[in-house]
Amino acid sequence: MVNLVDIFETMINAWNTETKCGFCWRFLYARKDLSNLAKLDEANKCCVHFILEKKFFEKKYNIDEDLGMSVMSSIEHSFEAFVGMPSDFTIQYHNELSYDKSEGKYEMYIKKIEDCLCENLEVNLCNVLSQYGSPAYFTYLKVEPRINYKDINFDGVFIRGKIRVDYI
Repeated sequence: MVNLVDIFETMINAWNTETKCGFCWRFLYARKDLSNLAKLDEANKCCVHFILEKKFFEKKYNIDEDLGMSVMSSIEHSFEAFVGMPSDFTIQYHNELSYDKSEGKYEMYIKKIEDCLCENLEVNLCNVLSQYGSPAYFTYLKVEPRINYKDINFDGVFIRGKIRVDYI
């Protein structure tokens, strides 16, 4: 069976090696209530942190009338993750304090991460999942900006996604 933790970790480590979108990357898998304990050191304090906080799957079955039994038709993997970088909580969001929006959290962190995920996440993840021998595709993806997240004051996006792997 597909292991989303291993797949995300492999993908994010590869992104780190190739400095995807000009960033270094770090993967963490932690319970949502404990992901606040993420440690930053000199090597990763400027990296994008991909924190997988929740995952689960649902198996779907169809009745095969020839066999007279139910047969698994697909598995839908669901996940929630935060993707962001540490920042200073005193920085403006966009242009509410200064007309120079390039100094805001949205331009400096969130937009760059959104763009990178939109260009790479679906293609990379579905390609990896398809290597298991069945077609895979996103059925749902929600990307929501998040600022001053956790004690570290991460700025980035919270993503929720569902990936379907068909077996019939």
